[in-house]
Amino acid sequence: MRGIIYDVTKGWNFYGPNGGYSFLGGRDASRALAKMSLDPSTVKNPVVLDDLTDEENKVLDDWIEKLSKKYKVVGNVATA
Repeated sequence: MRGIIYDVTKGWNFYGPNGGYSFLGGRDASRALAKMSLDPSTVKNPVVLDDLTDEENKVLDDWIEKLSKKYKVVGNVATA
């Protein structure tokens, strides 16, 4: 999210092939999380975030904080 790459291996049940969030694995999930959407169309490339509302940006920031505590940050899309 916002270019942050997480190792979600320990969340395999969620992000693996049969998990409820499998469509997020290996993709930038920023837009989906900001919009609290499980619609796979929200994870298309290129990722567009400049039209998010202030509330959606806050939701995304909250997700980043939460996921950064739960999963190891392994890189950034800009440097990967």
